[in-house]
Amino acid sequence: MTPQQGAQAVGSVTLAPNGNLWASVGWNLYNSGTVLRRVSLRPDPQPERLTWSDTNLRFVGSRLYVTIGTAVYSVDTATLHVDQVVADGVSTQTTDVLSRRLYYPSGTSIREVTPSAATVETTAKSPYRLDRCGTGNDRYVIPYEPGVSYYVDGPRKSTGNYATGGRLSVTVKATAQDGWSLTGKTSWALELTDARAAEVVAGSPHHDC
Repeated sequence: MTPQQGAQAVGSVTLAPNGNLWASVGWNLYNSGTVLRRVSLRPDPQPERLTWSDTNLRFVGSRLYVTIGTAVYSVDTATLHVDQVVADGVSTQTTDVLSRRLYYPSGTSIREVTPSAATVETTAKSPYRLDRCGTGNDRYVIPYEPGVSYYVDGPRKSTGNYATGGRLSVTVKATAQDGWSLTGKTSWALELTDARAAEVVAGSPHHDC
């Protein structure tokens, strides 16, 4: 991937919680989601000569913190809104996150940025069942939704298609990840049968025993 034609150098890359790749090129950020998106931290022109711009990218929940030069910027990755949270004083671009706080070096001191309490609001997609002939063939599906974690009868489950293990009921709960908040339904009881049934998915075929 070449995010910016004619770029002098890519300063840093990082993975977002949803798996998308973010890269910094000078004062521009690029997100490699379904559509390549660009965020400009400030409208500086691309230099004509080779310039290496060291940067540091760190996620706190869904918010991306960009350290470049002696400043730190905060990017809301949902709205692409940019705020400058440290105007000056960063001595190197090495930062790290602990307990949802961003720490950065400033001379002989270590300082911190406490992220905004604001969260990105989302709605959890509904998991669904594949109710087939006999409990041994039944399955359930956990969908993907940025900012959402799903738990099935206790343990956390990643996106995928799972066997029920012969159970007649599966309880799925959704919780918000750091930096996110949930609206709408967050718990589902998926009931299975031991008889002829259709897959409970819109437009799915009927399976006969």
